[in-house]
Amino acid sequence: MSIESKTYTALVLDEGSSWETRSPLHLTVTPPCMMSEAQAHEFGSLLRVDLHRFGAVDLIGEGEDWFGPAHTERVRRMARTAELLLLHQLAMDALEEIVPTVDTTYAYDKYQPHVTLKNGSGSFARGEHRSINELKILRKDPGSGLYTVSTTIPLVE
Repeated sequence: MSIESKTYTALVLDEGSSWETRSPLHLTVTPPCMMSEAQAHEFGSLLRVDLHRFGAVDLIGEGEDWFGPAHTERVRRMARTAELLLLHQLAMDALEEIVPTVDTTYAYDKYQPHVTLKNGSGSFARGEHRSINELKILRKDPGSGLYTVSTTIPLVE
């Protein structure tokens, strides 16, 4: 029996950073959900097909905000560009094929692209532009509680 693990997709903005002690600066594309290793592999296969030659995703920093239940997480909102919203839509469609019960509270029309601004996790300024060439599937190790990159999906050839 395969152990389920919390899994999500992200655009990583701080490639030089290690995932060993903290999450590097990233933009979550699909919400975290539980899935088995086999499901994660199938999800990656679907994304490779659906996102083949998708193209780089340009991220543009907008204003700061506070998220979370107690509004204690400082975030940088990202521009809701057509390409970012399409990436989210395609990734969500693939995810729902694998995990039909995924929580879509903050998905599709309610998707709020942002990066969490934590001490030591990098920064993203208002008006800053970055181009990202790959999407990563991240899985939480049940033992250590740390996320690791399980699959990298190139968006450009």
